[in-house]
Formats: sequence, C-alpha cells, structure tokens
Amino acid sequence: MKGIKKLFCIILCFSLFYMNANIALAASSSREIFSDDLSESRYNSLKEYAEEFITANNCKQKIVDVYPLYNLNDELIAVLFKLDIGYIIINIRDLSIPEFSFISESIYSSDDVKKYYNGAFEYFEENGTDKNYVYDLFGEKEVDRKNLNTSNLYGSDSSVLDPQTVPNILQISTSPNTQTDSARASASSQTYSLRYSLPNYSYNPNGICGANAAAMYLRYLDLHRDSNIIPSNLSSEVTLIKYLENYIPASSDAGDVYFGIMNYYNDRDIIQDIYLSTTNSADIVRCLSSDTPYIAGFIASSSLGAHWATGYSFIEYSTGSAYLIINNGHGNSGIYMNITQSDMIIG
Repeated sequence: MKGIKKLFCIILCFSLFYMNANIALAASSSREIFSDDLSESRYNSLKEYAEEFITANNCKQKIVDVYPLYNLNDELIAVLFKLDIGYIIINIRDLSIPEFSFISESIYSSDDVKKYYNGAFEYFEENGTDKNYVYDLFGEKEVDRKNLNTSNLYGSDSSVLDPQTVPNILQISTSPNTQTDSARASASSQTYSLRYSLPNYSYNPNGICGANAAAMYLRYLDLHRDSNIIPSNLSSEVTLIKYLENYIPASSDAGDVYFGIMNYYNDRDIIQDIYLSTTNSADIVRCLSSDTPYIAGFIASSSLGAHWATGYSFIEYSTGSAYLIINNGHGNSGIYMNITQSDMIIG
C-alpha cells in the first residue's frame, strides 16, 4: 500500500510540474504581445504558421517561448519564437521569415526586457536604467539611440497579409550534403554547399567582424586550395584575426574588406580570384560551385559600420525565397539569413 501511495505522489508531482511549466509558457507567450498591432487571433495564426514551418522542415523542435520584437521606431514588427533548439523570427505583417536556425540559439536574452530587431545582426535590448540607450547584443556595448539610423527601419513598409493566403516555405533537408558537386535538389528547393566544413570563429570584439569573416574565408582556402595562403605563425584563430586587422579595420565597409583581402594576397604573393558584387543568387552559386566560401555584408542601421559573416551554403525555394546559410562570426553556425537582408558579397 505504501508503494502505491509513493507512486501516486510521484505521478502527482510530475503532473503539477508539467502543468506549471505549461502555465509559465502560456504566461510568457502573452507578455505584452497582444495590442492594436497584434491581436490574439493573429498571434495564434502566426504560431500555427511557425509550427507548420517546423514540421515542413522535418524538425522535432517545439516552441518553448515567444518574444515581441520592435524596430527602432518602437513599432511591433516581428515575433521571436524560441525553440527547444533554435529560433524563428516572423514578420507579423507580411509573414516573411528574415532569419531562423534549428541548431543555434538566438542572441536575445530570456529577460523580460524590450527587444529590438532591425534586420540581420541588428539586435538590441532596452537599457533598464536609461531609455536613451539600448544594449547592442552583438557589439556588447550600450549605444545612444540618437546614433541609430531610423531612416532604414526593418519591416516598416511591409504589407499586412492573411496567413491563410501565404504559402509556407517547403521542406529543407538538414541531412549532410554528400554529393561531390556540392548541390542537392528536391522538388521544393535547391541547396548549394561547400565540400568541407567552414571554420567557425568567435573572436569578434569591437566591431572587427570584417576581419573575423575574412579569417574564416582565408582559412578555408588555405586548408582546401592553397596551403601558402596562411603562414604557420598565424595558425590560431585569434592570431590570424588580429593580424588581419592590419588590413581590415573595425567598422569596415565593403571596400575595406575586399581591398584588405587583396592587399593581404599581394603582400604574400598569392594569386587568387576574388570579386565584389551586390548580393545576388548567381554569384553566390558560382562561388559555392567552385568550392569557395562567400563573405556577406548586411545593412547596418547604426554608426558602427556594416555587418559581415561568412557563408558556406545557400538555398533557393520554388516559392522564390532564398537564404544565405552562414557562420555569424560569434561562434554560431546554421544561421539562415534571408537574401533580401544582405547587400554585398565578396568571394
């Protein structure tokens, strides 16, 4: 009899824990989300849309939390669905998905502070002590809001669409690409990838993402094309990135990164083809088809300069959407960035 009572108590405890966990999720899921900009019914449609997206990608992740995201004009513009592994950001107006990952977490904290999203790598959180400042999550510093360019607001001109009329992006295969031509096709998408793994670097302080991205790019070519590209005394991640700062300054623009790599090649008497262009599918595919990584530039809203990341794959859908698959320069890989968020590529 004692054994039965003990078993009953254990089952009751687990049931209460499960119920409390679900209550907590329900509470967090409604944290200041519902407003004139996002009704409860539209939020439910967005959540269903996200769940369909996860299922279509053959993923088993579950939504465990949700956060409202505002642009720099304090307009509620997107929701972040946190998964047990990964995340999805959905524009609440046109249901576009600017970025997602099923293997890396978002950079946002779990704190109940106001979160800002102004496109790729533009992640800010409210400073609880001074409303004139926000915390730049990638730059790891406080930024005066007056220094943020609000003329280029993410999603401010998005049309409001009905979730029932928007076709969800179809299946993404997340299995390793083993084909020697670095391309994998399905009925709904075409994926292009490097033949080998791209180095994943995380040393990225003080706006040196250009040097960080170039280091991953050059290391891959050194490992798989020409071992003379990087000398042995620059073999470590930090040493290489610090050295490349001599060629590519912090807060670099496209010219800084492109000519920095060119000058590095010239100083080492290395002959390698490299190009700079506005972001387009054809040049990205040409890069990956020749087993060359690409460096993608992303539009910046602040005075801190453009953002740079290194791509190792690319996917195009029959729906017309396309995503760069990148290492973000902070140690995270498997980040899918909508191609519309990138303005320049080097490869």
